[in-house]
Amino acid sequence: MCIRDRVKKECAYLKHRKAICINSILTASTAKLIMDIKDIISEWSPAERLPQHKLTTDIATIHYEEECNPPLHLVKTVLDIFRYALKQNEISERVFRLTSTVVLYNQGNYTAWYVRYKCIEQVEELKDKLDEELEYLNEIATEVHKIYQYWHYRKLIVRKYGKLPPNEYETLNAVYEDDATNYHMWTYRVWVTGQYNAWELDFADIAGKLEASPKNNSLWSHRQHLVFGRKKYVDVAKGEVEFAKQHIAKDERNESAWFYYKGILLYSPDKAVDDKKEAFALAETLKEDARKFSEEILSADKQNRFAMTLLVDICKGKIETINTAIALCSQLAEIDKVRNKYWNWQKHKLQYSCLLYTSPSPRDRQKSRMPSSACKKKKKKKK
Repeated sequence: MCIRDRVKKECAYLKHRKAICINSILTASTAKLIMDIKDIISEWSPAERLPQHKLTTDIATIHYEEECNPPLHLVKTVLDIFRYALKQNEISERVFRLTSTVVLYNQGNYTAWYVRYKCIEQVEELKDKLDEELEYLNEIATEVHKIYQYWHYRKLIVRKYGKLPPNEYETLNAVYEDDATNYHMWTYRVWVTGQYNAWELDFADIAGKLEASPKNNSLWSHRQHLVFGRKKYVDVAKGEVEFAKQHIAKDERNESAWFYYKGILLYSPDKAVDDKKEAFALAETLKEDARKFSEEILSADKQNRFAMTLLVDICKGKIETINTAIALCSQLAEIDKVRNKYWNWQKHKLQYSCLLYTSPSPRDRQKSRMPSSACKKKKKKKK
């Protein structure tokens, strides 16, 4: 393919992408969408517009696709009206309706979401329409779930609503089906569960999802929050260890289950809100049980790097087992090619620690441990 043909192909692709980006995010038909936008524009007089300021010489002109849905001239008109409303500091019902059209074109427009919330907060006619606003947010959730501004706005509305909205977890699950690792959705889910004390409801939902998708790290992370975020360490640690071991038994190479298991073992009992002695004693018991469990896995699968990694973390904390950890690091450096340098570094680090443990202190060879300055003063006094 010659350079000219390659450039033509690239331009055609970019043209297609621009058309997709400007297209409506809603499922309404094009005719109805255009009609709705025209209705919103008709609420504003031609004088109530503020065109975008243009420099005499644009450094980089943005090319807008004329044949887009909705038409470009409507997009520009809506944005001109929105700039005018911002300049006038207007907060009203018509501005509220205008913001829904603005976020149609740019879901990440923080100003539009902010003005929309101000309208709900200050306009009397809108204060009692939170149910309708939640329905609107539920309708567009699967289309804008990657936009942080949407989740922040939803959080403000749900907080103002004052209770757990109906169908809240149904909406979150719909987003989960579309994007199971959506960071914004999981962050919001943590907040809404704690805000309205929906722990049991959320826990049952997550348990079912883990059975269907046992390798989803987001699910395991959320379960850890649900379990340790509200219960005593001594009450849940044993049960969670058994839960993780059951998933490992089903698939010994399930990295997510191993990480969860490791997280429970290395969870600091200092964070526990119960008796510290009991918590530390339980943690040591669980670590010993994990050592035996990992060795059993390795007896059947000698190259299971997840079992080896867990053993390294358990053994490196004690002087009597530090040599075992060093040997495992050597094996992992050969097996885990991607992290070869890391395991060699870890091995040298443990070897150095081992020397510190076993080598005598230089002061042990001296007759006196008194500082040199103190020794000099003592000699002067004798003289």
